[in-house]
Amino acid sequence: MKSITQFASLILIGNTLIILALVVFGFWMIHTPDAMPSWFAIAASISGSLGFGYQLGRIVGRKENELANFKGLR
Repeated sequence: MKSITQFASLILIGNTLIILALVVFGFWMIHTPDAMPSWFAIAASISGSLGFGYQLGRIVGRKENELANFKGLR
């Protein structure tokens, strides 16, 4: 049960960091539009989201493997 709680808190922290980064990028683009092109901000947000999803998938896959090994399915 403890690992499920830690996993849920990890998801919450990751989502909060992504949203915070998007808000900061948005305010920076509004106040200094010549600082960097908008496509770069979009690409950065997409790559950050994909990186987080990849790490999350690795964690979920590892937990599923541990559970399957524990139950003797593999």
